[in-house]
Amino acid sequence: MTSRSEAAQDFDPMVEPYRENPFDFFSWARNHAPVIYVPALRAWMVSRYDDVVRVLDDTELFSSRDSLPIIDRDNPPEVLRILSGGVPVKLTVVQLDPPQHARRRAIWRRMLRGTRISALKPYMYQLAEQLVDTFARDGKADLVEQFTQPFILRSVCTLIGIPEGDHERVAAADRFYLNLMTPNLDAATKCQAAQQYLEFDRYLLDLVAQRRRRPADDMLTELTQLVDDPYEPFDAADAAMLVRSIVAAGTHTPAHAISAALLNTLSDRKHWERMLAAPSTIASMIEEALRRDAPHRGLMRTTTRDTELHGVHLPAGSIIFPMLGAANRDGQQFPEPDSFEPTREAVRAHVAFGHGPHDCVGEHLARTQARVALDVLTRRLPDLHLPPNYVPVHQPDWFVWGLARLDVTFPLSRP
Repeated sequence: MTSRSEAAQDFDPMVEPYRENPFDFFSWARNHAPVIYVPALRAWMVSRYDDVVRVLDDTELFSSRDSLPIIDRDNPPEVLRILSGGVPVKLTVVQLDPPQHARRRAIWRRMLRGTRISALKPYMYQLAEQLVDTFARDGKADLVEQFTQPFILRSVCTLIGIPEGDHERVAAADRFYLNLMTPNLDAATKCQAAQQYLEFDRYLLDLVAQRRRRPADDMLTELTQLVDDPYEPFDAADAAMLVRSIVAAGTHTPAHAISAALLNTLSDRKHWERMLAAPSTIASMIEEALRRDAPHRGLMRTTTRDTELHGVHLPAGSIIFPMLGAANRDGQQFPEPDSFEPTREAVRAHVAFGHGPHDCVGEHLARTQARVALDVLTRRLPDLHLPPNYVPVHQPDWFVWGLARLDVTFPLSRP
């Protein structure tokens, strides 16, 4: 990387070599251009830890209104024509500024409260054990496809109250939802995503209607109570969007965090052996994996007035992208940032779950899922290994960064 313009033009998180290793670019940016316009992001990328925290903290200067590409605005005309036949797109909690943000966030916190997550924990353990049973006699597995993804998806869907037979439908719909919010996909892919988006919206609205007729002990039923509350500005479309948002936010980050923890601990088996000897260390392994390999790239902010950051003039309306993965490897905050060191001081100071008023409401759920997953895997498959000379492959995603697969081997236990 010889110049600022060349580096910025070249970087695209969805293609090689940056899909597998964005960190060399992040390091260069922190040292030479901590605020730099990246065409692939359509935003000014901020890469230093202190700057990322500042942007996320200051909601008055850096608005969340454009934190996600707006589905009903930032898409080709043919996609918008399809979407016009559906339910109006609602803003999510991550797109709201104070004071509206606090009210909607309170609903999220109510839906993801600790007692609800604790009540789900026995199911998580049962599910993790069942998933291991499906491949325990094979001697090998792809833990992304066979364990982490189904474990997270099914636990989140069960938490919400989505019928078991519809879990795979939810996974497919979520992929189409993310495609609609990915700026640089082709129009044909987005048209297909728009059709599926409408179908899934109708499905969610039907589920809400079902719960109004036949209440159950689940999140969906509680959402219908908000819909029927004359004092709460919350309708069925709001309920559907909240469910969609919980699926989108609650599946990718924890699944990728678990996979990253597994890859890091199996790559240097002293960490894996430490978890086997002391299960209490699982929590710090997860935190260090979140720091070192942040699953969520970040959410955009918009400047509300002219400002300057590191000598870069940012006019009002500028789109800012605080890059969480870059901040988490800032050596000024984390010594030897590229190393996996679960015993480092302030291991939870990372920004993998964001920071400030918009930090992730579901982080307790994500941490609980990850702890359960690693607890079961270390107990059931203590001799888990990566294949020789294993080379990891990451998914080509715009919003998240995580493994596409995680191949492992293990000896078969004797009868």
